[in-house]
Amino acid sequence: MPICEGAGCRTARNQLLKDVMRDYGYLEHMGLGIPRKIIKGMLEHNGTQPDLVQEEERFIVRLWR
Repeated sequence: MPICEGAGCRTARNQLLKDVMRDYGYLEHMGLGIPRKIIKGMLEHNGTQPDLVQEEERFIVRLWR
């Protein structure tokens, strides 16, 4: 079920993957990983931001060295 608020909707594309990541402690809150984890971590690590590409059937997060 999508969660819609503010800038957009958060929804799990793969419910099984989301559940496994949550069970192993890799997921704190659905939909917060890109801005709070990935972008923040990349800026701290090498000053870059990822490319976020949304296509018809897929979403790509391209990380730079």
